[in-house]
Amino acid sequence: MEYKLVKQTVKEWIHTANWHNIVIYLIFVVVSTLFWFMMKLNEEIQRDYTVPVQIENLPEGMTMLRTEALEFNVTVKDKGSSLIKYELGKDAILKLDYNDILHKGNLIHLSQQQMLLAFRNLFGQDKILSFKPDSLLIPFTTLSPKKVAVNINYNSIVTKPQYVISNIILSPDSVELYSSTEIDDNLKSVNVQSLNLSNISDTTVVSAKVIVPAGVISKPENVKIKMCIVPLITAKKPVNVDVINVPEGRNVVTFPSNVEVSYLVPMDYFKSDNIYIKIRADYANRNSLTSKLPVIITEYSNILRNLTLSADSVEYLIE
Repeated sequence: MEYKLVKQTVKEWIHTANWHNIVIYLIFVVVSTLFWFMMKLNEEIQRDYTVPVQIENLPEGMTMLRTEALEFNVTVKDKGSSLIKYELGKDAILKLDYNDILHKGNLIHLSQQQMLLAFRNLFGQDKILSFKPDSLLIPFTTLSPKKVAVNINYNSIVTKPQYVISNIILSPDSVELYSSTEIDDNLKSVNVQSLNLSNISDTTVVSAKVIVPAGVISKPENVKIKMCIVPLITAKKPVNVDVINVPEGRNVVTFPSNVEVSYLVPMDYFKSDNIYIKIRADYANRNSLTSKLPVIITEYSNILRNLTLSADSVEYLIE
C-alpha cells in the first residue's frame, strides 16, 4: 500500500507547474554549459607540456649513452579544441625514426630547426612558442657492454647500539657498463654512492646510484639495496684449548681442556653451526711458578662482537 501511495504522489507532482519549471531550468543549464564549453574550445590557450622523446628503429647492438630522461619542455598556443586531448590527460610523445636522424660519428643529432618541425608535426599546428633544450644531441655506442660487480661502502652505514647488519642483498648485484671506447680490463667492479645511514635498527631498503668513470654509463643506473638489521644477543660456547710450541716428543694436557667464551652474536646466527672460535695457549709462555698457560682468542667469526674468556689461563700437565 505504501509503494502505491508513493507512486501516485510522484505522478501527481510531475504534472504540477513546479515540475515543469524545474525541467525547463535544467534544460537551460545544460544548453548554457554546452555553449560555454564550445566557446572555450574555440578560444586560444597557452599550455606547457613535458614531451618525452622515443627514438624508434635503433639498429641492433646500438646503445644510447644517456642516463637522463630524454624529454623536452614545450610551450604551445592553440585552440582549446586542438589541445583538448592533452588537457584530458593524453601524453604528448614525440616519436622519431632513427633512419631520419642525422648522425655525426657516434652522435645522434637534431638541430633546432629539425626539432621545431618535429613538434609542429606532433601538435598539428604552427603554434610552438618555445621548447627546451633547443636541439637533440645523444652519444651512442655499438661496443658490447662489460659486466661488473657492485660494491658497497659499509662505513657509511651505522646501526643503533646492540644492532648489526646481518646481511645485505643487492638487486641486481652486477651491472653492465657501456662506453664509446673500450673499457679498462682492470675495472672489475663499481661502487654505489655513499648511503650515509645512521641509527638504523630495522630492515631497510634503499636505492643507490652506481658510480662509473667519465664517459661510461651503467645499466641499470641504480641498484636496490636491502639491509637486514638484527639485534645482537648474548651467547656462550665452550672452546677447546690448542697448545702450540710443545717440545718434540712431549704431550701437554690442559685442565680444563676448554674455556667458555661469551660473545654477542646477531640473533639470526644464534644457532648457526658456522660460528667458529679458536683459543690458543703457547707453551713457550708458560708460568713455571703457577704451572699455568695463558690463553688467548686468536680467530673468530667476523659476525661476533665483544668476546671475553671465562679464564685467562689454564693449568697444564706434561706427559
